Amino acid sequence: MTGDTGIFTLPSPSKFLTVVPNALFSLLLRSPLHRVISKRCVLLSFKGRKSGKRYTFPVGYWKHEGDLVEIIPLFNWWKNLRGNVPVIVWLKGRRYLAMADAFHGDETTVEELQALVQTSSNLIRVCRVERDAGGQPKPESIRQVAQSLILIRLRLIESA
Repeated sequence: MTGDTGIFTLPSPSKFLTVVPNALFSLLLRSPLHRVISKRCVLLSFKGRKSGKRYTFPVGYWKHEGDLVEIIPLFNWWKNLRGNVPVIVWLKGRRYLAMADAFHGDETTVEELQALVQTSSNLIRVCRVERDAGGQPKPESIRQVAQSLILIRLRLIESA
């Protein structure tokens, strides 16, 4: 399945390429050895909107401040997280209950992308944000990129 969100949605990877690495990362993120990958990766668990099936997999995050975690997904699973959906998150070795909401190309997405690119040259590269002559991200490029960007905002509620 391919997505409809422009440059940020990729075709879903084959199960063969995801099952084993996801299982290993999932075990690692729940273990005392989580520090190896937990600086940029969380384990996210939620129920599918239509199927009711529980999905659990590791996903990278760009921002963690207080009770806020922000994710920019590259695959279509984000559609299950529209409208304040309860999720479980393993973050830095701890399990949390959280509420997730997905934003797609709106002003929230633009504002957050502007803030995130100020601190992450990797995000500038991944999102293909153009830079000006001084090496700074161009505001018009950020706005254009944000139109096809998905932003998942997780609000941690409590440690579970």
